[in-house]
Amino acid sequence: MKGMRLALCMLPILSGHAVIAEPMSSASVQLQIGQSIQAADATLLASGWLPQPDQAPQVFEQVFSQSTLPSLSSCSGTGVGFCRYNYFRDAQRLSVVTIPAPSPSAAGLVQRWWVD
Repeated sequence: MKGMRLALCMLPILSGHAVIAEPMSSASVQLQIGQSIQAADATLLASGWLPQPDQAPQVFEQVFSQSTLPSLSSCSGTGVGFCRYNYFRDAQRLSVVTIPAPSPSAAGLVQRWWVD
């Protein structure tokens, strides 16, 4: 039975779809792929999530993300240019990963998220 549960959990990852991993008791996270991080942040704050970055971002990460959100933890700075934002609520941590927006004046777009 454990193997079946693991296989079912891995199926969305293998198929390339975003996955929200959360305990059964938590409320589902209302985000959308392609949503701006500013809109996602407003939704999360309204839902009781609090910014809690793993570390203070470096200056280049703040510039690269084009965001002043306090939840910014880090940016890759190379490749696709992923940035990660972290939040905390009810002893759970939510991580949101963005990719750069097509417009240089806009911040990142939500690509995936998960709850630990």
